[in-house]
Amino acid sequence: MREPVNYFMNLNLEWNKIVINAMSVFVAAIILGAAGIVWERAMSVDEKVRNSAASINHLVDSLSDKLASYEVQLAAQSNQLAAVIKNQTDLIAATRNQTSPTLGNLLLPTPVAPVREDKANTQLRTKAQALDIRQQLQYAK
Repeated sequence: MREPVNYFMNLNLEWNKIVINAMSVFVAAIILGAAGIVWERAMSVDEKVRNSAASINHLVDSLSDKLASYEVQLAAQSNQLAAVIKNQTDLIAATRNQTSPTLGNLLLPTPVAPVREDKANTQLRTKAQALDIRQQLQYAK
């Protein structure tokens, strides 16, 4: 009869390789887990950016509509202002020529801006006149 062979006795375990392999697997698992977490966070950031871009586009659209309505109101008010100014200039011209039968000899005073004769005002006026002259010369060429 043969003696049973004890395979465990002849088994030489290299614990050093086993531990190194286990640690390598553990480190690889940690790295893959971290990469998965980073990927998930990056995807959530992309989704947040897309949502923010959509809300900003919606806000721009609504503000553009509001701005367009304000521009229409501004144009209407500008037209009204132009009509008032035209009526005022017609009225002033009519009273100066005394052709208006309703106003008779009513003359409206011409508004005069007060002129201060100080050094700064004179320098500003001189600079403005020089600028006007330069512009006229430039346009004449």
